[in-house]
This record gives sequence, structure tokens and C-alpha cells, in this order.
Amino acid sequence: MLVFQFTNEERNKHGKSSLVNDSRLASFARDHSYDMGKRNFFDHETPEE
Repeated sequence: MLVFQFTNEERNKHGKSSLVNDSRLASFARDHSYDMGKRNFFDHETPEE
């Protein structure tokens, strides 16, 4: 979560609004990262798509 915090601090220094954490999106991204590692692929889409 520190990356999120540091990103918002930098955004605020430059007059940008803070990003808002979306737990559903984070969960989806975590699941996709796990799948990529488990099946040895690196892409935004799964191999079946």
C-alpha cells in the first residue's frame, strides 16, 4: 500500500487529485498476476482470449 500512498503524495505535489483505492479492481489484478505466474505467461489477456 506504500506505493499507492507515495503515488498520491507525488500527485498532490503537482496539483493532481489523489487516486482512490478500488478493492474489487485490486483483487482482480492480484488474481490475474497469480494466474500469470502459475501458467507462465505475461499479458493483459489470458491465453484463451
